Amino acid sequence: MPLAVQNGRPPRGSLTREQIVEAAIRLVDSDGPSALSTRRLGRALGVGGMAIYWHLPNMDALMDAMLEKIWDGVYENPAAAPDAWFDHMRQVMDSIRQVGLDHPQVFGLLAVRPAPERLQRMAAVNIALLRRAGFSDELAQYAIHALFGHVFWYVLGEVRGYLGTTTPQGRGSRLRRGRLFGPGLDIILTGLQTLVAQQRSPATNLQNTEERA
Repeated sequence: MPLAVQNGRPPRGSLTREQIVEAAIRLVDSDGPSALSTRRLGRALGVGGMAIYWHLPNMDALMDAMLEKIWDGVYENPAAAPDAWFDHMRQVMDSIRQVGLDHPQVFGLLAVRPAPERLQRMAAVNIALLRRAGFSDELAQYAIHALFGHVFWYVLGEVRGYLGTTTPQGRGSRLRRGRLFGPGLDIILTGLQTLVAQQRSPATNLQNTEERA
């Protein structure tokens, strides 16, 4: 639902936490993380900078709220069937990539901040799905780390180019990374499919038992 704002500013006395978070996302998307300050945010909202602290205790809380907000665009399906894990995880990772492309500057904060609680809860839900699909706990956690790592670094590559370069080679790198995202995701998912199948096989289970003995 659109925010009740006029000329980008909320009516006097109606400032909400949601308005602050969305304005912060617009500011960082436009000018980068270094632009985020209570003074600039207050100016964008038409209020004094200290008014921000009535709704969020500090800048760390604001950045966590920004990351959680952009996660609204990530695909979630807690009722996904275990045998549909492959397609489910593809949808999740495709949607995370799109969120990263829509909000690259905010998304990049994940490189320097711990994952907020909402992201951790989503990871736990997907680990639980993989466990129901036959993944060991170790393999399920590895899968989530490998898949998210693929998305995260590809998004940064698509947005910033190789090592952040602005040269023509860097721009070409962005295009190549965009084209290779899908095949790279398929390689990881197919590899995980092979590993979980091996875990289920009686021969593998017998070998693991003998190695532990």
